[in-house]
Order: sequence, then C-alpha cells, then structure tokens
Amino acid sequence: MIVVAGPEGSGTTYVYQCIAQSLGIDREDYFLSHAEFESGIASQREVLHCSIPSLRARRWISEVDWPIDTRFLFVIRERAKAVQSSYRRFSEKRNEPIGAACASWDYAMELIIDMLPKWEAIVVAYEHLGSPRTRQTVEAFVGAEIQWMPFVRK
Repeated sequence: MIVVAGPEGSGTTYVYQCIAQSLGIDREDYFLSHAEFESGIASQREVLHCSIPSLRARRWISEVDWPIDTRFLFVIRERAKAVQSSYRRFSEKRNEPIGAACASWDYAMELIIDMLPKWEAIVVAYEHLGSPRTRQTVEAFVGAEIQWMPFVRK
C-alpha cells in the first residue's frame, strides 16, 4: 500500500489524483476516515490519501495503525505557500489567527521527520513536481507510469 501524505496545502491531492487516475482508482475517494481504517478498508486499497494533522478536524492515523508493508510518499511545499493555502481554505472564514496554520505545518513536518527512518518513504517537493526527474522518482516509487495532469503552480 502507498500512502500519499503531507501537510495541508502541500499538493497531496494533486499527486494522489494523478496516481489514482493512472491506476484506475476512483479519484473522488480522497480521504480515509479513522472508522474506515479500523474496519479494514485500508488494507484493501492500493493507494490512500491522508492529511497530516491540520486545521480540519481529522485524526491522523498513527504509524502503529499502518500495515507493515505500507510505503509513504510525502509531498511537502514551501512553508509560507502551504500555510497560506491551508489558512485560506480552512481558517480565514472563521477569523482564526494564521499562527494556527503555521503550527499545524510545523507539527506535520515533525511527524514526517519522525516517520522517515521507520518506513519505506520518499519526500518530494511540490515545487519540483514539474521536473521530469522528480516525476520519474515518483513513478519508480509507485511502480507505474503516471499520467500527470497539467501542473498547477499556486
């Protein structure tokens, strides 16, 4: 199983959609709830998309919950851009301080750093997803040719 994960606003949805489309997986099936994970649905999926703890009320499924053969494809994005993206989508309307979005990104990065030595994983930068070399690295990790959608730089 491959899990596409990263801090809010880092481009995980884009990467997941490209992979899902290429593998014939329903692209609308973005996120997995904790209840779905506990029911065993996760072990039946080839690729999952999960957000690391964020401004949305989602529970990050801890590393002890993942099957032993899980591989992680972490997508990260420049902090200022990821924070601004997640803040704009989830907190601005509620007039919350932007500091919460900054703290969320920092915490997500701590989790990624903690998980890297424990799992088979790669980290790709959103800003580099237009590069053929980065795309080849992702394709090799996934084990399939990916039909990349038009790349969006925000």
